[in-house]
Amino acid sequence: MHLYKNVLMDTLYRRKWFIIFILSVYRRLDPVEGLKCYCNSQSESCPNETCETDGFCFASTSRRDGRQHYTFHCIERRSLIPIEHPFTCSTTRSKNESVVIECCDNEDMCNRKLRLELPPPEPGNPAPAPAAALAHLRCMAHCFLLFLMLLKFP
Repeated sequence: MHLYKNVLMDTLYRRKWFIIFILSVYRRLDPVEGLKCYCNSQSESCPNETCETDGFCFASTSRRDGRQHYTFHCIERRSLIPIEHPFTCSTTRSKNESVVIECCDNEDMCNRKLRLELPPPEPGNPAPAPAAALAHLRCMAHCFLLFLMLLKFP
């Protein structure tokens, strides 16, 4: 009985040290010391939809082609000017109908929870035409003027 108790205690003691060893190795393999943020850009700085920063997690909503577009990424500390209230994390004080921005640093992936909504466009102000449509219209107007000049001056 006494021998069995010693073997059991020795096994539990070794198992405890083995678990501590595994945890310490795991901590070395995951050397994350910064804030992890959700990221939805298609770049090398955003593997597996995460990025790491020593600054803030960033979330913004903008209106493109009449639809809301959400952007999430990291902002490094060196990019924050002024550090106590960075311009990058501020939406203008006037009623901005095209972009809303917010930053957070209270927990990992805190920006994933931020769903910023833009106010609906005012009915009197139609949505601006996309840049491609305006460029196409301009090109057609120039071609038409060129055609008229060719007819008038053969």
